[in-house]
Amino acid sequence: MHMAIDETQGIYIEIVVKAQARKTKVPTHVEGNTIFAKIKSPPKANKANKELLRELSKLFNVSLDRITIISGAKSTKKIIFLEMDPEMVKNIIAQFKNRSS
Repeated sequence: MHMAIDETQGIYIEIVVKAQARKTKVPTHVEGNTIFAKIKSPPKANKANKELLRELSKLFNVSLDRITIISGAKSTKKIIFLEMDPEMVKNIIAQFKNRSS
């Protein structure tokens, strides 16, 4: 399903995901503008993607219908669109950048 995206109402983020990890952790760390994550679910039947979206929903405190995988649904490297205030997203990501430095 393709939907129209209003780029003024959100932000694109790059995420590198390791599926089938021992435990889920989103994010594990941030390098530059890339978020790294570990997902316990296997990358089969879209399970890892669904778990990733649930975790992002919690992290950014936004409903699932405001998060879209733009590219990389079958890849470890994904581009995600978050339909929320870009500054809020940047502030949340910055907290993890500071922890991993």
